[in-house]
Amino acid sequence: MSRSKILVFLALIMLFVFPQFSYAHTKMESSKPESNATVQESLSEITMQFNTEVASLSTFKLLNGKGEEVTGIDLQIKDKQMKGVWNEPLPNDTYTVKWKIVGGDGHPIEGEYSFLVEVTVTPSPSPTIEPLERTNLNNVSEAAAKEDSSSQGAFWIIIGVVIIAVIVLLAKYKKK
Repeated sequence: MSRSKILVFLALIMLFVFPQFSYAHTKMESSKPESNATVQESLSEITMQFNTEVASLSTFKLLNGKGEEVTGIDLQIKDKQMKGVWNEPLPNDTYTVKWKIVGGDGHPIEGEYSFLVEVTVTPSPSPTIEPLERTNLNNVSEAAAKEDSSSQGAFWIIIGVVIIAVIVLLAKYKKK
């Protein structure tokens, strides 16, 4: 096998290896409240935990069911955690957290998740009020994590096939 063929082959291997670095991006590991959760207690804090440190440039928006941004949030970032705290408890509604971070790898990452606040108010002697209809909530972060896991599996299968091919080619090369 000529040197040029070996170099081309090594270049192809590198093309398969370097995409793996894109899977090392920061991702959200957990949140409080959790995605798709129904919060039944007064809520005035959101916490998100990531797998790497989060840069101070990171931020998030909290949107109510009408798409209006909740204001007055004090953003706190420390190590792998981003927290938002505000003074007034959230009223009953569906909320979406849209986060944008700069992770430990320096890449900007964004995602979103939703939850429902449904605090039960002590009823007074008044007419019965029908409960709010629950909304089906999507979890973008969980879907992205599942997609990331399946992509990594495919990546390692490809790497295994490439390594076996290299061994076969080297064995043939040594026989000549």
